[in-house]
Amino acid sequence: MIKEYLKTKDIKSKYILRDILEDLEKVEDKKEHHPEKNVLHHSLQCAKLALTYKGVALWQAALLHDIGKVIHRLEHAKYGADILRYLRDNNKHIRANLRDTCIPLVENHSKMIAFYDMTFGTRKKFMENFYFGDLCKLYNCDRGGRKPNAQTESLEVMYDKIVLFADKTLMQTYETT
Repeated sequence: MIKEYLKTKDIKSKYILRDILEDLEKVEDKKEHHPEKNVLHHSLQCAKLALTYKGVALWQAALLHDIGKVIHRLEHAKYGADILRYLRDNNKHIRANLRDTCIPLVENHSKMIAFYDMTFGTRKKFMENFYFGDLCKLYNCDRGGRKPNAQTESLEVMYDKIVLFADKTLMQTYETT
C-alpha cells in the first residue's frame, strides 16, 4: 500500500514529506474526536504546540504523527512509521534530517489513548522506553491540537522550521546570550 501510494510522489525530493502532508488537507476525521478543519490543520496545530518543548524529534513527530492517514485512518500510526522508514531508507534528505526517535514516536502515539487501560506490566514496560517522556508530550500536543479555528503557520514555514532546518530552529529557540 505504501509503495503504491508513493508512486505518485517524487520520493527523492527534499519536500516529499511536505507533499504527503499536503494530501492530509483532503483527509477529514470523525468530528466528535477531531473538530478541526482537516488532518493537516490538526498536524500544524500539534507542531505549533510541540515547539513549546525542547526536542527536534518531538517537533517532527508532532507534525508527522498522522501522516499515515493518507493510507489508512485506523492503522495510521503503523502506516505513518512505515512511510517514514521507507523514506529514511530511500531519500538522502530525509535520512539527513529526520531524527531517529521521530519514527517510534509516530508509531506509538496512538497507544497513549489506551495507556490507563493497559495491564500494570504492559504499562510498566511501555514506560521504560527511552522516548516515553516525549510520547507523553506528543499526546498532549495531539489532544491540544483540535481547535477548529486555531491559527497556525503555513505548512511551508513549519516544514522548513521543523524538518529541513530543525537544528537552526533549535539553536535560535534556545540560544543564550
